[in-house]
Amino acid sequence: RGSFYQYFNSKGDLYFYIFDELRKEPESVFYNLLKETKGDLFETFRSYFSYFTIEAFEGENRGFYKNLLSHMNFSSSNRITMSESIEEERPSREENLAFHQHSSSESVQKIMDEVDQSKMKVKSTKEFRMLFRLLWSILFNTINEGYRMEETKQRIDTEGLKQDFNQKIS
Repeated sequence: RGSFYQYFNSKGDLYFYIFDELRKEPESVFYNLLKETKGDLFETFRSYFSYFTIEAFEGENRGFYKNLLSHMNFSSSNRITMSESIEEERPSREENLAFHQHSSSESVQKIMDEVDQSKMKVKSTKEFRMLFRLLWSILFNTINEGYRMEETKQRIDTEGLKQDFNQKIS
């Protein structure tokens, strides 16, 4: 316990640390796919879904992804961010949240710079960001459908999930 608190102020600090570490490779994969597709955001998401499906259901961090995506809702998101944190944890959480938001904004900007927006009907940065968040929500929701299959003891049909995802983003 003493060693833990030497490095982290709370479990929330640990969560942000793990999250930031685990997102580096998938973020890099997404960006490289975007370059390979010459900025086609929808084709990038189609390819990325295939990659992330393997990570989410078979990868070494499968448990973390399942826990993160299966239990992420308003209540847990709120706890992680700020509203339910205890006073001693608040400064550390504010720092982690600010770092995470800054890092995410930089990543989104890097992606926006690479996306061929002539293939889309977005009129502003705000619309692009809305579309981008929507595509991520669809991806995570579809992965969650696989986790629900697993919970009901069904075999995860990754090909069916891919077809569903492609239909949703079409």
